[in-house]
Amino acid sequence: YDPGFHERVIANWLEAREANPGSVFNINVCENDIQGLCECDVCTSWDGPQPESINPRFGPRVVSDRYAKFWGIICDKAMAVDPNAIVMAYAYVNYAPAPSEGIELPPNMLIGSVPDIFFPRTEAEQQWTLEQWDGWAKTGATLFLRPNYTLHGYVMPHIQVHQFAEEFQHEAENGMRATDFDSLNGQWSTQGTNLYAL
Repeated sequence: YDPGFHERVIANWLEAREANPGSVFNINVCENDIQGLCECDVCTSWDGPQPESINPRFGPRVVSDRYAKFWGIICDKAMAVDPNAIVMAYAYVNYAPAPSEGIELPPNMLIGSVPDIFFPRTEAEQQWTLEQWDGWAKTGATLFLRPNYTLHGYVMPHIQVHQFAEEFQHEAENGMRATDFDSLNGQWSTQGTNLYAL
């Protein structure tokens, strides 16, 4: 917890707005393609209960609560200046798992869910993925899907249409407002069915 850092994020946003009157600036609080790594006592005090076991992609320590709390602070401060302010982040790697029950975020908080369990999934992995989406949706934040699925398969015929369609439909029915798919590698001969479904 660093109030000075929170104020610096807001100050940077205000400076950008002042330098460009009439322009809209969202606040980007995304990490740069990395796990939440800090294990100091202050940061870990913001973390929720740790799962008994977790896919190594999302561990070893789950830090979703600390990120959700940080994002909420930034969003509240920004909305105090401009009720229409948008704060954007990714739920990614060890902050992809849903935060603890009771964490609330305003709809001005836009979170891109990055469900990095590639296909084919076991039934348990598929269910876990859907549960994480639902957990983030319960916070009240506005969600969009930001997967790396189109990086999967390359020239191998990994056809995941049924699992992907089930996930996508679930997310669409449970608050998904947008999508942002990373990369289109274009192996149409092997990935065409997946891309058509998308």
